[in-house]
Amino acid sequence: MKGKLKGLATKFLAVVSALMALTVSAFAETSDAVASMSTGIAGIKDDIVSGIGAVAPYALAIVGLFLLWRYGMRFFKSVSK
Repeated sequence: MKGKLKGLATKFLAVVSALMALTVSAFAETSDAVASMSTGIAGIKDDIVSGIGAVAPYALAIVGLFLLWRYGMRFFKSVSK
């Protein structure tokens, strides 16, 4: 049963990949659509990178405090034994 499912999944992935390749080549004909998609994706990338840049210092501080607490507790437990 598993062998049949694996074979079916492989065939399904091959068909989906072929259809995606055909779809991409069909939509690549319009340069305006490609330019607008590139501009939109670049804008999303910039927003994501700036968001990560804004959050990263706080996230690192929180993770650092968590690790300090964790290893501090481990150290004091080993010393108290």
